[in-house]
Amino acid sequence: MRKKILYLFSLAATLAMVAWALPGRLPINNNISQSDLNRLDSLFVSPGTESDIPAGLAAINIGQDDYSYMYDNLPVGDITVHDADNAWGTVIYLPQNHRYPGTAVSDDVNDSAELTQQEIHSILSYLYDQTGISFMMAEGELYGPVAQEEIDTLARKIELRDTLKTEINGIQQAASEGQLDANLVAGLSDQADKAIAALDREIYLRGALHMFKAEQGGQVTLYGTENSDTLADCTTIVRNYIYEQDQLAQCNTASGGSTGSGLALNSINGSLAEKVSALKSRLQSLGGNGAVLGQLNNFFYTEDQEPQLGGLMDMNNIGSLLSLFNQDPLQSLSATLGTLETVAQSGSNSDLAAKLSAAADTCQSLIEVHTEEQAPAATTASAPSRQDNPYSNITDTDKLENMISDSEQEIQDKVIDQRNREAADNFARALKEQNQTAGFLEFGAGHEDGLIPELNKQGLTVIEIQSKEVVRRQEVDGGQ
Repeated sequence: MRKKILYLFSLAATLAMVAWALPGRLPINNNISQSDLNRLDSLFVSPGTESDIPAGLAAINIGQDDYSYMYDNLPVGDITVHDADNAWGTVIYLPQNHRYPGTAVSDDVNDSAELTQQEIHSILSYLYDQTGISFMMAEGELYGPVAQEEIDTLARKIELRDTLKTEINGIQQAASEGQLDANLVAGLSDQADKAIAALDREIYLRGALHMFKAEQGGQVTLYGTENSDTLADCTTIVRNYIYEQDQLAQCNTASGGSTGSGLALNSINGSLAEKVSALKSRLQSLGGNGAVLGQLNNFFYTEDQEPQLGGLMDMNNIGSLLSLFNQDPLQSLSATLGTLETVAQSGSNSDLAAKLSAAADTCQSLIEVHTEEQAPAATTASAPSRQDNPYSNITDTDKLENMISDSEQEIQDKVIDQRNREAADNFARALKEQNQTAGFLEFGAGHEDGLIPELNKQGLTVIEIQSKEVVRRQEVDGGQ
């Protein structure tokens, strides 16, 4: 089961890469001593708190809850030190859960990833303030500095989100003084809360390290861990694996059998009928009217209610179709602000109208930033489409299962093991290039067993800090 969980994490990471080709702060100096790093436990003690715990993380019995007070109310679930022989440097490893590929940001499947990134951001912010360690490395980006344009766009989104919060607060204050009807204000506040929550989710799901870099600017150095050749190979391996899984599912569905015992990717497997049924349910929950549902039914089904297999849509296309029926929170808020501006102008309340107009302009700027983010890069690969499946003529399920088994071995060898080795090698290389001896690494939860020994081989002691949500997810997944 652990192996399949690791497959899932690694596949999600690789697909994501395809889609996205406190007090007492020390001076910023990454060349801090090993003894100081090994006393990171003291950083988790609230100021003024007496601690009788021996110095050194290795002395902490992580398995007990009695030491939770040491974390200064941070969302730390577990800390483990992995010493390297003759260590010359230290990695603070933050295992992550990230956005599931092929899904919308708002999908429930990403709730855990959002919480994980929130927690990692809190932990990272605290440790940065306390230690000044400013070198950071993120999974999913090519080796070298992360593109400044990418960081600038994220920083702009964060800035606009903060501006919108301030503007909405100003409108609410004006409304509380009787300048706007209370019922209108309640509706506006609800829409604003939803829009800002959606923005927060987008920002966090971009990754805690990316967010932190966008906030700190030049004070922080952010590198990627990936080698381009390996990433290209992993893309091919994972794409073929998805095609094989999907073809096996289609063969089993056509024969009335099961969907097989392979790893189920919820964005790929499942019959067309199941997908359409899920789509209809989703639209009904969103208030889809009968005419719309009827049109969808005609599009997907023949007159005798059999799926039109000649026009199969993969889940990415269905997701795009669904987005047409989802009312974007920012669009909704912008429209409401415009309506209220007209109301304010009709009441000769120019001050309130100006506030509403400014907030509407900020919404439009955020919508433009979102559009820029969604523009595909020239090097971005498209998601797998069933119409392009090179294995669509293979109907021998035994052969397909053998192909899947071979692909799983390739995933283990390259997507997991080779990426672990290269991440460790690149981290050590980058530290030396930057003339540093310590840094943060955010990499997929589930890679610990392979990644940490590789980091140790590079002469790097690893301080593994798991957030509470990462620990919870591992417990849940491991119990399945």
